[in-house]
Amino acid sequence: MMNNMMVIYTDTTLNEADGSFEIVSKLMNEDYESQFGYSSESNHWVLLTQLRAEDNQFINCTFSLQLLHDGSLQIMEYEPSTKDYYENEDLQFLSQWAQDNGWDTPEPAPYLVRESKEFWVFFHKTEIIKSDFIDKTY
Repeated sequence: MMNNMMVIYTDTTLNEADGSFEIVSKLMNEDYESQFGYSSESNHWVLLTQLRAEDNQFINCTFSLQLLHDGSLQIMEYEPSTKDYYENEDLQFLSQWAQDNGWDTPEPAPYLVRESKEFWVFFHKTEIIKSDFIDKTY
């Protein structure tokens, strides 16, 4: 699914790391060390980015993501390729992208779940996304 995929990030660190969690962590830790003169294992960083994905067939979507120092990834906003979630390949793409690049399984922000409960619960049941909020609430 990812062979002909074009992926664009708005965050320069993610661009430099080509999306890799390991490289992002290294870059963020180096940046911390250069700014403060010492390394810190408690270097808690957060990156905010828009990830735009396009292929020539089914996917043309944008995710606003919050990526954290521990590898977690939260979907803050989402513009889908299609409103029909039975034919939606966007979240499969994002989940595969996260796995391939060392990030955790994507998790939608609770307000997104509240806005489109049926949609997010469907993808949670298929284990394409994870959500503590869905586990506790629905």
